[in-house]
Amino acid sequence: MNKNKYLFYLVRSTFLPFFWLPILYIYLTQNKGLDVTTTMFLLGLQELSLIFLEIPTGVVADKISRRFSIALGYILTSLPFVFLPYANSYWIFVLIFITKATGKALISGADKSLLYDTLLDYQKENQYKEILNKSNSLMLGVSSICILMGGYIAEHINIEYTLWLPFPFMLIGAIAAMLMDEPTTSKKGKLLQEENYIKHTWNALKYIFSKQHLLTGLLMFSLARGLAVNMKWFYTPIFDYFNINLLQIGGFTAGLYLLKSIAAYLSTKLFHKDNDINIKVINFILMLSFFISGLLLNKILLFSLLLVILFASEMLLSSTEEYLHKELTSKDRATAMSIISLFSSIMATIMINGWGLAQDKFGLGYALIFIGILFAFGFTLFLFLSKKNKV
Repeated sequence: MNKNKYLFYLVRSTFLPFFWLPILYIYLTQNKGLDVTTTMFLLGLQELSLIFLEIPTGVVADKISRRFSIALGYILTSLPFVFLPYANSYWIFVLIFITKATGKALISGADKSLLYDTLLDYQKENQYKEILNKSNSLMLGVSSICILMGGYIAEHINIEYTLWLPFPFMLIGAIAAMLMDEPTTSKKGKLLQEENYIKHTWNALKYIFSKQHLLTGLLMFSLARGLAVNMKWFYTPIFDYFNINLLQIGGFTAGLYLLKSIAAYLSTKLFHKDNDINIKVINFILMLSFFISGLLLNKILLFSLLLVILFASEMLLSSTEEYLHKELTSKDRATAMSIISLFSSIMATIMINGWGLAQDKFGLGYALIFIGILFAFGFTLFLFLSKKNKV
């Protein structure tokens, strides 16, 4: 168990070494000459692609190997950007971003399923949330350093180095994944799987929709993950609204990721034993934070609430993941999580496009309120479904 746990920490620490994060938009528009519409489409293409990629890649993890799925995913996530400086065709850009999305889909659900099944082997699944949050803290800490370095490298050395550097980091993660042991629970689950790909996927889908708790968890996980993947694209318009320059944006973004790392670690001390209570309270905090931010648009208050949002989003994500894993069986775990991630990709797509439309038509305040409305809907529906479950 300890071998897999420490390798899991290494794998997760190399998940987001994205030196290019603060400057990718600038690189595509200024260095590659893409217009804003095309650039935003490419940045949003990953979540759109995941709608179609999540299920088949989940089956790879369930039916072939979770270690292999993670390792291949790490390579496909980082390798395409190595070729981005040499791309000059719109369709090559699309291919690069779709390949990156395929890599993310191969990792999605497989890494955490492997961890959860490892803990199940030793009846230590109660440690899942703590290990996951510590690994997220490590991952975000590494990411914040990479973001800060990326801004410096882009400004003073060569902007294209920021596109090449993630690959060796993620290659280390891929090797670490292959060194992990496939849990006994996963092996037993594989023996129980249907051989037919369509039937295996259909059975996992039926299982999700037959369980009220899974549907409840699916809703909350979709909101939590949708917010997690989109926040990095929300920072720039927020900072731009207050006329903060690009150098400061890079510094603030790195600082936020560092604070997110600390939040992920500290949040392990604040969880309630009852996950229902965790999810309700955290969802309410996020809903309130977005509403207050959008209504007041005060610089100091908004930046303070950004920290609250970062802190709460980490807690909500880990709480909902544990909530889901407790309801899943090993033979369907990675496929089911990929199906659930598919719905979260739909939510993420709604979230980023709704934000863009609200900001474009009405202003930043309405964009923040739109996200608050999504969490208000989730909070209300979770309360209703929770009561129904108890009845």
